[in-house]
Amino acid sequence: MTTARGPDPFSEMDPAEARLLRDEFSVARMEEYQGVRVLLLVRPASGTAPAAGLPG
Repeated sequence: MTTARGPDPFSEMDPAEARLLRDEFSVARMEEYQGVRVLLLVRPASGTAPAAGLPG
């Protein structure tokens, strides 16, 4: 979930966290509501282990 405006849903995040999410996941779906966006992030089915600190 994010409140970021504009084309980059990760723009209001800590740069290191945003980079991790961009590297490890792709946005499968994005729904916009008043003042908030809900993103469905999916990990590629490559069989890689979950990133440190994120549930797998």
